[in-house]
Amino acid sequence: MRFVVPSYQRGYRWEKTQVQELLDDLYGFNPTDPNDRYCLQPIVVRERDDGSYELVDGQQRLTTIFIIQRYSYWMARRDDIEFEIRYETRPDSWAFLTGGISDEGGDWNKNPDYYYMHQAWCAIEDWCKARGVDFFSFFTDISGKLSGKVMLIWYEMPASGDPISMFRRLNVGKVPLTNAELVKGLLLSQAKNDADPSLPDKIALSWDNIEHNLQREPLWLFLTNKSLASHDESTRIDLLFNIWAQSKVPDATSREAADPYFAFRVISEELHSGNLSPRQLWAEVEDIYSTLSYWYADNELYHRIGYLVASETTNVGSLFRQLDGLEKSSVSNKLDELVSKSLGKYSDRDSLRGLTYSTDRERQAIRKVLLLFNVLTVLQSESSEGRFPFDLYKSQGWDIEHIHATASEPPKDETAANGNATNERRLYFESLKKIADDLGISAPAAFSAIDAFIASGNYSSEEKSLSFARSQCLELMESITGEQNGIANLTLLDSVTNRSYGNDTFAAKRREVMLRDRRATFIPPCTRNVFLKYYTLDRTELNLTVWDKDDREGYLESELGILATLSTYLDGGDDE
Repeated sequence: MRFVVPSYQRGYRWEKTQVQELLDDLYGFNPTDPNDRYCLQPIVVRERDDGSYELVDGQQRLTTIFIIQRYSYWMARRDDIEFEIRYETRPDSWAFLTGGISDEGGDWNKNPDYYYMHQAWCAIEDWCKARGVDFFSFFTDISGKLSGKVMLIWYEMPASGDPISMFRRLNVGKVPLTNAELVKGLLLSQAKNDADPSLPDKIALSWDNIEHNLQREPLWLFLTNKSLASHDESTRIDLLFNIWAQSKVPDATSREAADPYFAFRVISEELHSGNLSPRQLWAEVEDIYSTLSYWYADNELYHRIGYLVASETTNVGSLFRQLDGLEKSSVSNKLDELVSKSLGKYSDRDSLRGLTYSTDRERQAIRKVLLLFNVLTVLQSESSEGRFPFDLYKSQGWDIEHIHATASEPPKDETAANGNATNERRLYFESLKKIADDLGISAPAAFSAIDAFIASGNYSSEEKSLSFARSQCLELMESITGEQNGIANLTLLDSVTNRSYGNDTFAAKRREVMLRDRRATFIPPCTRNVFLKYYTLDRTELNLTVWDKDDREGYLESELGILATLSTYLDGGDDE
Protein backbone atom coordinates (compact mmCIF):
# COMPACT_ATOMS: atom_id res chain seq x y z
CA MET A 1 0.00 0.00 0.00
CA ARG A 2 1.11 3.55 -0.68
CA PHE A 3 0.42 6.37 1.80
CA VAL A 4 0.85 10.12 1.38
CA VAL A 5 1.19 12.52 4.33
CA PRO A 6 -0.46 15.78 3.14
CA SER A 7 1.08 19.21 3.61
CA TYR A 8 -1.48 20.37 6.21
CA GLN A 9 0.03 17.97 8.78
CA ARG A 10 3.10 18.60 10.91
CA GLY A 11 6.18 16.44 10.42
CA TYR A 12 7.22 13.32 12.30
CA ARG A 13 7.77 14.19 15.98
CA TRP A 14 7.76 11.07 18.15
CA GLU A 15 10.35 11.18 20.93
CA LYS A 16 12.59 8.29 22.00
CA THR A 17 10.37 7.62 25.01
CA GLN A 18 7.27 7.09 22.87
CA VAL A 19 9.09 4.75 20.49
CA GLN A 20 10.48 2.65 23.35
CA GLU A 21 7.11 2.49 25.10
CA LEU A 22 5.59 1.03 21.92
CA LEU A 23 8.41 -1.53 21.79
CA ASP A 24 7.84 -2.38 25.46
CA ASP A 25 4.17 -2.98 24.80
CA LEU A 26 4.81 -5.17 21.77
CA TYR A 27 7.54 -7.14 23.54
CA GLY A 28 5.43 -7.64 26.65
CA PHE A 29 2.31 -8.66 24.71
CA ASN A 30 2.23 -12.43 25.15
CA PRO A 31 -1.36 -13.64 24.70
CA THR A 32 -2.30 -17.01 26.12
CA ASP A 33 -5.14 -17.06 23.60
CA PRO A 34 -3.76 -17.37 20.04
CA ASN A 35 -6.66 -15.25 18.81
CA ASP A 36 -5.69 -12.26 21.00
CA ARG A 37 -4.59 -9.15 19.14
CA TYR A 38 -2.77 -5.95 20.11
CA CYS A 39 -4.78 -2.99 18.84
CA LEU A 40 -3.36 0.45 18.07
CA GLN A 41 -5.40 3.60 17.60
CA PRO A 42 -7.23 4.25 14.32
CA ILE A 43 -5.75 5.12 10.95
CA VAL A 44 -7.91 7.56 9.00
CA VAL A 45 -7.38 7.64 5.24
CA ARG A 46 -8.95 8.85 2.00
CA GLU A 47 -8.26 7.04 -1.28
CA ARG A 48 -6.76 9.14 -4.06
CA ASP A 49 -7.32 8.80 -7.79
CA ASP A 50 -3.94 7.08 -8.28
CA GLY A 51 -4.79 4.33 -5.76
CA SER A 52 -2.64 5.74 -2.94
CA TYR A 53 -4.13 6.78 0.39
CA GLU A 54 -4.03 10.24 1.89
CA LEU A 55 -3.12 9.71 5.54
CA VAL A 56 -5.53 12.03 7.39
CA ASP A 57 -4.68 10.77 10.90
CA GLY A 58 -2.14 8.25 12.20
CA GLN A 59 1.05 9.52 10.59
CA GLN A 60 3.15 9.27 13.77
CA ARG A 61 2.17 5.64 14.47
CA LEU A 62 2.49 4.50 10.87
CA THR A 63 5.90 6.13 10.40
CA THR A 64 7.15 4.53 13.64
CA ILE A 65 5.89 1.10 12.54
CA PHE A 66 7.71 1.55 9.23
CA ILE A 67 10.96 2.47 11.04
CA ILE A 68 10.64 -0.57 13.34
CA GLN A 69 10.09 -2.90 10.38
CA ARG A 70 12.88 -1.24 8.44
CA TYR A 71 15.23 -1.80 11.39
CA SER A 72 14.22 -5.46 11.54
CA TYR A 73 14.94 -6.04 7.85
CA TRP A 74 18.18 -4.06 8.11
CA MET A 75 19.35 -6.43 10.85
CA ALA A 76 18.41 -9.38 8.62
CA ARG A 77 20.33 -7.83 5.71
CA ARG A 78 17.13 -7.70 3.70
CA ASP A 79 15.60 -4.82 1.79
CA ASP A 80 11.91 -5.67 2.17
CA ILE A 81 9.39 -2.83 2.16
CA GLU A 82 5.89 -3.71 3.39
CA PHE A 83 4.34 -0.35 2.56
CA GLU A 84 5.33 3.05 1.23
CA ILE A 85 4.90 6.38 3.02
CA ARG A 86 5.75 9.69 1.36
CA TYR A 87 5.54 13.29 2.61
CA GLU A 88 4.22 16.12 0.44
CA THR A 89 6.10 18.82 2.36
CA ARG A 90 9.48 17.01 2.22
CA PRO A 91 9.57 14.52 -0.68
CA ASP A 92 13.14 13.48 0.20
CA SER A 93 11.98 11.98 3.52
CA TRP A 94 11.09 8.69 1.81
CA ALA A 95 14.63 8.34 0.51
CA PHE A 96 15.94 9.08 4.02
CA LEU A 97 13.65 6.45 5.57
CA THR A 98 14.84 3.78 3.17
CA GLY A 99 18.48 4.83 3.15
CA GLY A 100 20.30 7.33 5.35
CA ILE A 101 18.23 6.84 8.52
CA SER A 102 20.74 4.29 9.87
CA ASP A 103 23.82 6.29 8.92
CA GLU A 104 25.42 8.12 11.86
CA GLY A 105 27.29 10.35 9.43
CA GLY A 106 24.28 11.01 7.24
CA ASP A 107 21.95 13.95 6.81
CA TRP A 108 19.88 13.28 9.95
CA ASN A 109 20.45 16.86 11.22
CA LYS A 110 19.40 18.42 7.91
CA ASN A 111 15.78 19.10 9.01
CA PRO A 112 13.46 18.24 11.92
CA ASP A 113 11.84 15.26 10.17
CA TYR A 114 15.19 13.59 9.52
CA TYR A 115 16.29 14.31 13.08
CA TYR A 116 13.25 12.69 14.74
CA MET A 117 13.27 9.73 12.33
CA HIS A 118 16.92 9.06 13.10
CA GLN A 119 16.24 9.47 16.83
CA ALA A 120 13.54 6.80 16.53
CA TRP A 121 16.10 4.49 14.88
CA CYS A 122 18.59 5.16 17.69
CA ALA A 123 15.83 4.56 20.28
CA ILE A 124 15.30 1.08 18.82
CA GLU A 125 19.03 0.34 18.99
CA ASP A 126 19.24 1.56 22.60
CA TRP A 127 16.15 -0.44 23.54
CA CYS A 128 17.64 -3.67 22.12
CA LYS A 129 20.89 -3.13 24.04
CA ALA A 130 19.10 -2.32 27.31
CA ARG A 131 16.78 -5.34 27.00
CA GLY A 132 19.45 -7.71 25.70
CA VAL A 133 17.28 -8.41 22.65
CA ASP A 134 19.22 -10.08 19.84
CA PHE A 135 18.43 -10.15 16.14
CA PHE A 136 16.34 -13.34 16.28
CA SER A 137 14.24 -12.18 19.24
CA PHE A 138 13.60 -8.80 17.68
CA PHE A 139 12.63 -10.36 14.37
CA THR A 140 10.15 -12.75 16.01
CA ASP A 141 8.89 -10.86 19.07
CA ILE A 142 8.66 -7.38 17.56
CA SER A 143 8.57 -7.57 13.78
CA GLY A 144 6.67 -10.84 13.87
CA LYS A 145 4.02 -9.45 16.22
CA LEU A 146 3.65 -6.34 14.06
CA SER A 147 2.92 -8.56 11.09
CA GLY A 148 0.71 -11.12 12.80
CA LYS A 149 -0.69 -9.79 16.10
CA VAL A 150 -1.13 -6.04 15.72
CA MET A 151 -4.31 -4.52 14.37
CA LEU A 152 -5.16 -0.99 13.29
CA ILE A 153 -8.71 0.27 13.07
CA TRP A 154 -9.04 1.28 9.44
CA TYR A 155 -11.36 4.22 8.83
CA GLU A 156 -11.69 5.24 5.19
CA MET A 157 -13.27 8.59 4.40
CA PRO A 158 -15.50 8.96 1.33
CA ALA A 159 -13.70 10.46 -1.64
CA SER A 160 -15.98 13.51 -1.45
CA GLY A 161 -15.11 14.22 2.20
CA ASP A 162 -13.06 17.19 3.38
CA PRO A 163 -9.82 15.74 4.82
CA ILE A 164 -8.69 19.05 6.39
CA SER A 165 -11.95 19.40 8.36
CA MET A 166 -11.67 15.77 9.44
CA PHE A 167 -8.05 16.28 10.55
CA ARG A 168 -9.07 19.32 12.59
CA ARG A 169 -11.95 17.50 14.28
CA LEU A 170 -9.72 14.55 15.15
CA ASN A 171 -6.87 16.60 16.61
CA VAL A 172 -8.37 19.74 18.16
CA GLY A 173 -9.55 19.15 21.72
CA LYS A 174 -8.42 15.52 21.74
CA VAL A 175 -8.48 14.10 25.29
CA PRO A 176 -5.34 12.05 25.96
CA LEU A 177 -5.38 8.84 27.99
CA THR A 178 -4.68 9.40 31.66
CA ASN A 179 -1.76 7.85 33.49
CA ALA A 180 -4.12 5.44 35.31
CA GLU A 181 -5.81 4.31 32.09
CA LEU A 182 -2.43 3.42 30.61
CA VAL A 183 -1.39 1.61 33.80
CA LYS A 184 -4.65 -0.35 33.90
CA GLY A 185 -4.27 -1.53 30.32
CA LEU A 186 -0.67 -2.60 30.93
CA LEU A 187 -1.35 -4.22 34.30
CA LEU A 188 -4.36 -6.28 33.21
CA SER A 189 -2.59 -7.34 30.03
CA GLN A 190 0.44 -8.57 31.99
CA ALA A 191 -1.75 -10.19 34.65
CA LYS A 192 -3.12 -12.61 32.05
CA ASN A 193 0.19 -14.48 32.29
CA ASP A 194 -0.21 -15.15 36.04
CA ALA A 195 -0.68 -18.73 37.25
CA ASP A 196 -4.08 -17.63 38.61
CA PRO A 197 -6.31 -16.98 35.57
CA SER A 198 -8.71 -14.96 37.75
CA LEU A 199 -6.04 -12.39 38.73
CA PRO A 200 -7.08 -9.78 36.09
CA ASP A 201 -10.68 -9.91 37.35
CA LYS A 202 -9.56 -9.61 40.96
CA ILE A 203 -7.39 -6.60 40.16
CA ALA A 204 -10.18 -4.97 38.14
CA LEU A 205 -12.69 -5.42 41.00
CA SER A 206 -10.28 -4.09 43.62
CA TRP A 207 -9.38 -1.18 41.31
CA ASP A 208 -13.04 -0.16 40.98
CA ASN A 209 -13.61 -0.34 44.75
CA ILE A 210 -10.59 1.86 45.46
CA GLU A 211 -11.56 4.36 42.77
CA HIS A 212 -15.11 4.49 44.13
CA ASN A 213 -13.85 5.27 47.64
CA LEU A 214 -11.47 7.95 46.38
CA GLN A 215 -14.45 9.68 44.80
CA ARG A 216 -15.71 10.54 48.29
CA GLU A 217 -15.01 14.23 48.87
CA PRO A 218 -14.07 13.99 52.59
CA LEU A 219 -11.41 11.35 51.87
CA TRP A 220 -10.13 12.90 48.64
CA LEU A 221 -9.83 16.42 50.01
CA PHE A 222 -8.09 15.09 53.11
CA LEU A 223 -5.45 13.51 50.87
CA THR A 224 -5.00 16.27 48.32
CA ASN A 225 -5.43 20.00 47.88
CA LYS A 226 -6.61 19.62 44.29
CA SER A 227 -10.15 20.89 43.89
CA LEU A 228 -12.82 18.76 42.28
CA ALA A 229 -13.04 21.19 39.39
CA SER A 230 -9.34 20.98 38.57
CA HIS A 231 -8.84 17.24 38.81
CA ASP A 232 -9.86 14.48 36.42
CA GLU A 233 -12.37 12.69 38.65
CA SER A 234 -12.34 9.52 36.56
CA THR A 235 -8.81 8.51 37.57
CA ARG A 236 -8.16 9.54 41.17
CA ILE A 237 -6.32 6.28 41.68
CA ASP A 238 -3.45 8.06 39.90
CA LEU A 239 -2.54 9.38 43.36
CA LEU A 240 -1.61 5.87 44.53
CA PHE A 241 0.49 5.10 41.47
CA ASN A 242 2.34 8.41 41.81
CA ILE A 243 3.12 7.67 45.47
CA TRP A 244 4.32 4.19 44.50
CA ALA A 245 6.50 5.48 41.65
CA GLN A 246 8.06 8.24 43.76
CA SER A 247 8.92 5.71 46.47
CA LYS A 248 10.63 3.54 43.83
CA VAL A 249 12.52 6.43 42.23
CA PRO A 250 13.14 8.86 45.13
CA ASP A 251 15.97 10.55 43.26
CA ALA A 252 13.82 11.46 40.24
CA THR A 253 14.32 15.05 39.10
CA SER A 254 11.47 17.52 39.55
CA ARG A 255 11.04 17.53 35.77
CA GLU A 256 10.74 13.73 35.64
CA ALA A 257 8.29 13.63 38.55
CA ALA A 258 6.16 16.38 36.93
CA ASP A 259 5.64 14.24 33.81
CA PRO A 260 1.93 13.24 33.86
CA TYR A 261 3.01 9.76 32.75
CA PHE A 262 5.87 9.40 35.24
CA ALA A 263 4.19 6.57 37.18
CA PHE A 264 3.29 4.70 33.99
CA ARG A 265 6.87 4.86 32.77
CA VAL A 266 8.24 3.53 36.07
CA ILE A 267 5.63 0.74 36.21
CA SER A 268 6.26 -0.21 32.59
CA GLU A 269 9.98 -0.45 33.24
CA GLU A 270 9.52 -2.60 36.35
CA LEU A 271 7.06 -4.99 34.69
CA HIS A 272 8.93 -5.38 31.42
CA SER A 273 12.29 -5.86 33.14
CA GLY A 274 10.87 -8.63 35.30
CA ASN A 275 11.77 -6.83 38.54
CA LEU A 276 8.14 -6.94 39.58
CA SER A 277 5.13 -9.08 38.73
CA PRO A 278 1.60 -7.66 38.26
CA ARG A 279 0.57 -9.47 41.43
CA GLN A 280 3.37 -7.85 43.46
CA LEU A 281 2.71 -4.42 42.01
CA TRP A 282 -0.98 -4.50 42.81
CA ALA A 283 -0.30 -5.77 46.34
CA GLU A 284 2.00 -2.80 46.95
CA VAL A 285 -0.58 -0.34 45.58
CA GLU A 286 -3.25 -1.87 47.84
CA ASP A 287 -0.89 -1.46 50.80
CA ILE A 288 -0.52 2.26 50.00
CA TYR A 289 -4.30 2.63 49.84
CA SER A 290 -4.67 0.79 53.18
CA THR A 291 -2.15 3.14 54.79
CA LEU A 292 -3.93 6.27 53.50
CA SER A 293 -7.28 4.86 54.64
CA TYR A 294 -5.85 4.24 58.11
CA TRP A 295 -4.61 7.83 58.27
CA TYR A 296 -8.11 9.00 57.42
CA ALA A 297 -9.80 6.74 59.98
CA ASP A 298 -7.50 7.54 62.93
CA ASN A 299 -8.58 10.83 64.52
CA GLU A 300 -5.12 11.94 65.66
CA LEU A 301 -3.47 11.14 62.33
CA TYR A 302 -6.38 12.63 60.40
CA HIS A 303 -6.01 16.05 62.00
CA ARG A 304 -2.23 16.34 62.02
CA ILE A 305 -1.74 14.93 58.51
CA GLY A 306 -4.75 16.88 57.27
CA TYR A 307 -3.19 20.10 58.57
CA LEU A 308 0.20 19.35 56.99
CA VAL A 309 -1.42 18.74 53.60
CA ALA A 310 -3.92 21.62 53.78
CA SER A 311 -1.22 24.09 54.83
CA GLU A 312 0.90 22.92 51.87
CA THR A 313 3.71 22.02 54.25
CA THR A 314 4.02 18.65 52.50
CA ASN A 315 1.94 16.13 50.54
CA VAL A 316 0.78 12.56 51.17
CA GLY A 317 3.43 11.13 48.85
CA SER A 318 6.24 12.69 50.84
CA LEU A 319 4.55 11.72 54.12
CA PHE A 320 4.19 8.12 52.97
CA ARG A 321 7.92 7.90 52.28
CA GLN A 322 8.81 9.51 55.62
CA LEU A 323 6.42 7.45 57.75
CA ASP A 324 6.60 4.08 55.97
CA GLY A 325 7.96 1.41 58.27
CA LEU A 326 7.97 3.52 61.46
CA GLU A 327 6.52 2.32 64.74
CA LYS A 328 3.35 4.06 65.93
CA SER A 329 5.17 6.18 68.52
CA SER A 330 7.77 7.18 65.94
CA VAL A 331 5.03 8.20 63.52
CA SER A 332 3.53 10.46 66.18
CA ASN A 333 6.90 12.02 66.98
CA LYS A 334 7.67 12.61 63.31
CA LEU A 335 4.32 14.32 62.72
CA ASP A 336 4.83 16.55 65.77
CA GLU A 337 8.23 17.49 64.39
CA LEU A 338 6.77 18.36 60.97
CA VAL A 339 3.91 20.40 62.45
CA SER A 340 6.30 22.39 64.65
CA LYS A 341 8.66 22.93 61.74
CA SER A 342 5.79 24.20 59.58
CA LEU A 343 5.49 27.25 61.86
CA GLY A 344 9.10 28.25 61.25
CA LYS A 345 10.34 30.96 63.58
CA TYR A 346 6.78 31.52 64.81
CA SER A 347 7.01 28.34 66.87
CA ASP A 348 8.63 30.72 69.34
CA ARG A 349 5.96 32.27 71.60
CA ASP A 350 7.32 35.81 71.53
CA SER A 351 7.67 35.74 67.73
CA LEU A 352 4.11 34.46 67.45
CA ARG A 353 2.81 37.23 69.71
CA GLY A 354 4.48 39.79 67.43
CA LEU A 355 3.24 38.25 64.15
CA THR A 356 1.57 40.94 62.01
CA TYR A 357 -0.26 41.21 58.71
CA SER A 358 2.57 43.05 56.94
CA THR A 359 4.34 40.96 54.28
CA ASP A 360 3.38 38.01 52.09
CA ARG A 361 5.61 35.75 54.17
CA GLU A 362 3.94 36.83 57.41
CA ARG A 363 0.48 36.42 55.89
CA GLN A 364 1.40 32.84 54.91
CA ALA A 365 2.55 32.22 58.48
CA ILE A 366 -0.69 33.69 59.88
CA ARG A 367 -2.76 31.42 57.63
CA LYS A 368 -0.87 28.36 58.92
CA VAL A 369 -1.19 29.43 62.56
CA LEU A 370 -4.91 30.08 62.28
CA LEU A 371 -5.55 26.84 60.38
CA LEU A 372 -3.62 24.84 62.98
CA PHE A 373 -5.50 26.66 65.76
CA ASN A 374 -8.82 25.58 64.23
CA VAL A 375 -7.71 21.99 63.59
CA LEU A 376 -6.32 21.50 67.11
CA THR A 377 -9.38 23.13 68.68
CA VAL A 378 -11.53 20.43 67.09
CA LEU A 379 -9.06 17.65 67.93
CA GLN A 380 -8.79 18.72 71.57
CA SER A 381 -12.53 19.14 72.08
CA GLU A 382 -14.39 16.79 74.40
CA SER A 383 -16.36 15.33 71.51
CA SER A 384 -14.35 12.32 70.35
CA GLU A 385 -16.29 12.22 67.07
CA GLY A 386 -15.61 15.84 66.15
CA ARG A 387 -13.55 16.26 62.98
CA PHE A 388 -12.30 19.32 61.18
CA PRO A 389 -13.95 19.23 57.73
CA PHE A 390 -11.00 19.58 55.36
CA ASP A 391 -13.31 19.03 52.38
CA LEU A 392 -15.40 22.08 53.30
CA TYR A 393 -12.32 24.12 54.12
CA LYS A 394 -10.69 23.33 50.77
CA SER A 395 -13.80 23.87 48.71
CA GLN A 396 -13.95 27.57 49.67
CA GLY A 397 -11.61 30.52 49.22
CA TRP A 398 -10.27 31.86 52.51
CA ASP A 399 -9.30 35.34 53.62
CA ILE A 400 -7.37 36.47 56.67
CA GLU A 401 -9.96 38.79 58.18
CA HIS A 402 -9.51 41.67 60.60
CA ILE A 403 -11.87 40.93 63.47
CA HIS A 404 -12.35 44.62 64.12
CA ALA A 405 -11.30 46.68 61.14
CA THR A 406 -12.02 50.37 61.30
CA ALA A 407 -13.78 51.28 58.10
CA SER A 408 -12.49 54.27 56.16
CA GLU A 409 -16.00 55.75 56.20
CA PRO A 410 -19.12 55.34 58.36
CA PRO A 411 -21.94 53.04 57.13
CA LYS A 412 -24.16 54.34 54.34
CA ASP A 413 -27.93 54.20 54.26
CA GLU A 414 -28.18 51.57 51.52
CA THR A 415 -25.58 49.24 53.06
CA ALA A 416 -26.70 49.30 56.70
CA ALA A 417 -28.15 46.08 58.12
CA ASN A 418 -31.95 46.05 58.44
CA GLY A 419 -32.03 49.67 57.28
CA ASN A 420 -30.80 50.82 60.68
CA ALA A 421 -28.13 53.19 59.34
CA THR A 422 -28.48 55.75 62.13
CA ASN A 423 -27.61 53.26 64.87
CA GLU A 424 -24.83 51.72 62.73
CA ARG A 425 -23.18 55.12 62.35
CA ARG A 426 -23.44 55.91 66.06
CA LEU A 427 -21.75 52.57 66.89
CA TYR A 428 -19.09 53.32 64.29
CA PHE A 429 -18.08 56.63 65.90
CA GLU A 430 -18.26 55.17 69.42
CA SER A 431 -16.02 52.26 68.39
CA LEU A 432 -13.39 54.67 67.05
CA LYS A 433 -12.89 56.01 70.54
CA LYS A 434 -13.03 52.61 72.22
CA ILE A 435 -10.50 50.93 69.89
CA ALA A 436 -8.15 53.92 69.95
CA ASP A 437 -8.25 53.94 73.74
CA ASP A 438 -7.52 50.17 73.88
CA LEU A 439 -4.58 50.61 71.53
CA GLY A 440 -3.17 53.42 73.66
CA ILE A 441 -3.69 56.05 70.96
CA SER A 442 -3.97 59.53 72.47
CA ALA A 443 -6.12 61.89 70.42
CA PRO A 444 -8.02 64.21 72.84
CA ALA A 445 -9.08 66.66 70.15
CA ALA A 446 -10.57 63.92 67.99
CA PHE A 447 -12.25 62.31 71.01
CA SER A 448 -13.90 65.60 72.00
CA ALA A 449 -15.06 66.21 68.43
CA ILE A 450 -16.60 62.71 68.29
CA ASP A 451 -18.40 63.23 71.63
CA ALA A 452 -19.83 66.51 70.38
CA PHE A 453 -20.89 65.02 67.06
CA ILE A 454 -22.69 62.12 68.77
CA ALA A 455 -24.39 64.52 71.21
CA SER A 456 -25.63 66.65 68.31
CA GLY A 457 -27.40 63.67 66.74
CA ASN A 458 -25.98 64.58 63.32
CA TYR A 459 -24.93 60.95 62.78
CA SER A 460 -28.53 60.35 61.61
CA SER A 461 -27.52 62.09 58.38
CA GLU A 462 -25.34 60.10 55.98
CA GLU A 463 -24.02 63.28 54.35
CA LYS A 464 -23.05 64.94 57.66
CA SER A 465 -21.48 61.72 58.96
CA LEU A 466 -19.31 61.34 55.87
CA SER A 467 -18.25 64.98 56.02
CA PHE A 468 -17.37 64.76 59.72
CA ALA A 469 -15.39 61.52 59.31
CA ARG A 470 -13.34 62.96 56.43
CA SER A 471 -12.61 66.25 58.18
CA GLN A 472 -12.22 65.26 61.84
CA CYS A 473 -11.43 61.52 62.06
CA LEU A 474 -9.06 60.76 59.17
CA GLU A 475 -5.82 60.95 61.19
CA LEU A 476 -7.34 58.92 64.03
CA MET A 477 -8.51 56.19 61.64
CA GLU A 478 -5.05 55.95 60.05
CA SER A 479 -3.46 55.53 63.50
CA ILE A 480 -5.93 52.79 64.42
CA THR A 481 -5.46 50.95 61.13
CA GLY A 482 -1.70 50.82 61.62
CA GLU A 483 -2.18 49.07 64.98
CA GLN A 484 -4.78 46.49 63.94
CA ASN A 485 -2.65 44.07 61.92
CA GLY A 486 -1.50 41.87 64.82
CA ILE A 487 -2.56 38.23 64.96
CA ALA A 488 -4.78 38.94 67.99
CA ASN A 489 -7.04 40.88 65.62
CA LEU A 490 -7.09 38.32 62.79
CA THR A 491 -9.17 35.26 61.98
CA LEU A 492 -10.03 32.99 59.03
CA LEU A 493 -13.21 33.61 57.09
CA ASP A 494 -14.42 32.43 53.72
CA SER A 495 -14.02 35.10 51.04
CA VAL A 496 -17.75 35.28 50.26
CA THR A 497 -18.67 36.09 53.85
CA ASN A 498 -15.70 38.42 54.27
CA ARG A 499 -16.46 40.46 51.16
CA SER A 500 -20.14 40.64 52.01
CA TYR A 501 -19.42 43.11 54.78
CA GLY A 502 -16.01 44.53 53.95
CA ASN A 503 -14.87 46.86 56.74
CA ASP A 504 -18.08 46.90 58.78
CA THR A 505 -18.01 47.31 62.54
CA PHE A 506 -17.49 44.30 64.80
CA ALA A 507 -21.21 44.30 65.63
CA ALA A 508 -22.17 44.17 61.94
CA LYS A 509 -19.64 41.41 61.24
CA ARG A 510 -20.85 39.42 64.22
CA ARG A 511 -24.42 39.62 63.00
CA GLU A 512 -23.46 38.43 59.51
CA VAL A 513 -21.32 35.52 60.81
CA MET A 514 -24.09 34.34 63.14
CA LEU A 515 -26.62 34.52 60.30
CA ARG A 516 -24.43 32.44 57.98
CA ASP A 517 -23.72 29.96 60.76
CA ARG A 518 -27.46 29.43 61.27
CA ARG A 519 -27.76 28.81 57.53
CA ALA A 520 -25.18 26.00 57.89
CA THR A 521 -22.45 27.89 56.03
CA PHE A 522 -19.14 26.44 57.14
CA ILE A 523 -17.54 28.86 59.60
CA PRO A 524 -14.21 27.71 61.10
CA PRO A 525 -14.84 26.89 64.77
CA CYS A 526 -12.36 29.44 66.11
CA THR A 527 -13.84 32.17 63.92
CA ARG A 528 -17.27 31.37 65.32
CA ASN A 529 -15.82 31.43 68.84
CA VAL A 530 -14.27 34.84 68.17
CA PHE A 531 -17.60 36.43 67.33
CA LEU A 532 -19.20 34.70 70.33
CA LYS A 533 -16.38 36.22 72.44
CA TYR A 534 -15.61 32.72 73.67
CA TYR A 535 -11.98 33.55 74.51
CA THR A 536 -12.63 36.76 76.49
CA LEU A 537 -11.30 36.36 80.05
CA ASP A 538 -13.90 38.52 81.83
CA ARG A 539 -17.31 37.44 80.53
CA THR A 540 -19.38 39.31 83.13
CA GLU A 541 -19.80 42.41 80.98
CA LEU A 542 -19.32 41.47 77.33
CA ASN A 543 -19.37 44.40 74.90
CA LEU A 544 -20.66 42.95 71.62
CA THR A 545 -20.07 46.15 69.66
CA VAL A 546 -16.25 46.08 69.61
CA TRP A 547 -13.28 43.67 69.76
CA ASP A 548 -11.35 45.31 72.57
CA LYS A 549 -8.11 44.81 74.48
CA ASP A 550 -9.54 42.13 76.82
CA ASP A 551 -10.87 40.20 73.83
CA ARG A 552 -7.53 40.29 72.02
CA GLU A 553 -5.64 39.24 75.13
CA GLY A 554 -7.99 36.31 75.76
CA TYR A 555 -7.84 35.23 72.10
CA LEU A 556 -4.08 34.98 72.31
CA GLU A 557 -3.36 34.14 75.98
CA SER A 558 -6.35 32.35 77.55
CA GLU A 559 -6.31 28.62 78.34
CA LEU A 560 -8.26 27.97 75.16
CA GLY A 561 -6.53 30.65 73.09
CA ILE A 562 -3.96 30.43 70.33
CA LEU A 563 -0.82 30.03 72.46
CA ALA A 564 -2.28 27.39 74.79
CA THR A 565 -3.85 25.39 71.97
CA LEU A 566 -0.61 25.35 69.95
CA SER A 567 1.61 24.85 73.03
CA THR A 568 2.77 21.37 71.96
CA TYR A 569 4.36 22.87 68.86
CA LEU A 570 5.80 26.08 70.29
CA ASP A 571 9.23 27.04 71.60
CA GLY A 572 11.26 24.72 69.42
CA GLY A 573 10.90 25.65 65.76
CA ASP A 574 13.44 26.71 63.16
CA ASP A 575 14.68 30.26 62.93
CA GLU A 576 14.20 30.28 59.17
